Amino acid sequence: MTQCTSRTVLIIAGIVLGISGCSERMGKGWDWNRMRNQPRYQPYRDSKFFADGKAMQLPPAGTVSRESIAADSAAPPDSALVATRGKAQYGIYCAVCHGVRGDGNSIVATNMAQPSPPTSLIVPPVSLMSASIVATVIANGFGTRMPSFKADLSAADRQAVAEYVKTLQNRDLPVAATPPHQ
Repeated sequence: MTQCTSRTVLIIAGIVLGISGCSERMGKGWDWNRMRNQPRYQPYRDSKFFADGKAMQLPPAGTVSRESIAADSAAPPDSALVATRGKAQYGIYCAVCHGVRGDGNSIVATNMAQPSPPTSLIVPPVSLMSASIVATVIANGFGTRMPSFKADLSAADRQAVAEYVKTLQNRDLPVAATPPHQ
């Protein structure tokens, strides 16, 4: 056989085998459609299989989610680095409206139309929020004036900014420690 003929035979054999592999009933009577279309329960529906009548069941006792394993295995971040990162990101994204000290004393805040949003972060109601709630507000925004920063700040950066906001709430900075508005 010539080289061209043997290649042609191999190509035709490959096509024939490929086409036969697409059959719904392939080899020894396997019913692939039945396997693809198995009955299953829909979430939040009734179930006759389980004793409590619910299709969705709680995980067995003692199981651990993959997410919690990943969170537990991650090394704790260096608190000094987190504080530095939080302060830097706060200065970039938040100080424009909320002021360097978090007191709402900024040019942008004073020029906002009435009703003025609660731009101060160091007095209630914001000072009563936990750092996780502050991080959620940073991620999702608040009202019509504060946009979401989810696309701009990573989850770690949002948490670092929230922790920095909590440090602003827990200390009194002298007026001379902050630069004047420019």
